[in-house]
Amino acid sequence: MSEPTGPRDPSLSRYFFYGTLMDPDVLGRVLGRAVRREQRLPAQLLGFRRFRARHGSYPILVAGAQEDVVDGLLVSGLGAADGARLLAYEGPGYDLVEMEVTLSADGRRLKAMVFLPNERLAPSDRDWDLARWQALDKADFWDSHFPMDNNQDVELVSREVPFQGYFRVARYRLRHRLYAGGMGGVIQREVFERGHAVAVLPYDPVRDAVVLVEQFRSGAYAAGRPAWLVEAIAGMIKPGEDGEEVARREAVEEADCHLLGPLQYVAGFFASPGGSDEHVDVYVGCCDCTGLGGVHGLPEEGEDIRVLVLGFDAAMARLAEGRIHASPPIIALLWLARERERVRREWAGRLAISQAGP
Repeated sequence: MSEPTGPRDPSLSRYFFYGTLMDPDVLGRVLGRAVRREQRLPAQLLGFRRFRARHGSYPILVAGAQEDVVDGLLVSGLGAADGARLLAYEGPGYDLVEMEVTLSADGRRLKAMVFLPNERLAPSDRDWDLARWQALDKADFWDSHFPMDNNQDVELVSREVPFQGYFRVARYRLRHRLYAGGMGGVIQREVFERGHAVAVLPYDPVRDAVVLVEQFRSGAYAAGRPAWLVEAIAGMIKPGEDGEEVARREAVEEADCHLLGPLQYVAGFFASPGGSDEHVDVYVGCCDCTGLGGVHGLPEEGEDIRVLVLGFDAAMARLAEGRIHASPPIIALLWLARERERVRREWAGRLAISQAGP
């Protein structure tokens, strides 16, 4: 068994990693830079076994028989700043101990710093394997340990506005953190700044029908596609406005539809984040669709909106046939398909109360 050879030596430049730090992406993110291939050599720690932690996807070392071997990675050329980053990453559940490890290539034994778990951490009865962790756990582990932050991981060099009309286009020069560690070079991106929008799909739980709208869309026309699109009711949210209030107002303006009770939030998404800042919140709202239809909209805003009341099955048939091309109604209809029975049970009473009057 590889025994500790003495107290930790922070100046020692070699570390033996046997867990998540064997992954080059994780190691680069922790150190803030990539580690050269020649600095990383396969090595082994004798006399230990490696188990998955009881309350996490990372590994725990447990003393084993003399013939037990833990495969790992010996990384050399690390300095004091690297050591500080590693200590911060491993946290109080590990003690840093100087031990002897064996190079896999030639059997040489070298001293290296090893993070050994202390009594704060408990192993499970499942072996830990790097390839399995990379395939099944790495994505969630990365998101929980290394979330990118606009304030810390993006450096704005400049922003200018080359076009300002009904909409605005801004030109950004910036650099951002790389997954492998460190900051990338300065890049230039033009962004269509449209703002925050809300979309709502009114649903009548008694008649099992939805309310959609159809109108001319210049973007679809410019793309050479059919320009009259079937959509959810939608509108832009101005600074200081509440999204649900905008959804209710737009439902009246576009369809003469009054939404009953609280709206059900479905999802929020970026319409085209590669070149636009537009973010859309999607809701489903309860309504009584009796008498709805016709053409609506504000003429002073150039709106010419046809209201469509469709049975749920008919709306889903249009979706299956590829006749709905806007993302908010697609998202809302798919959510409703999953939650429809529950929604019908819970919302039917709202119509009864509304029809009964004050």
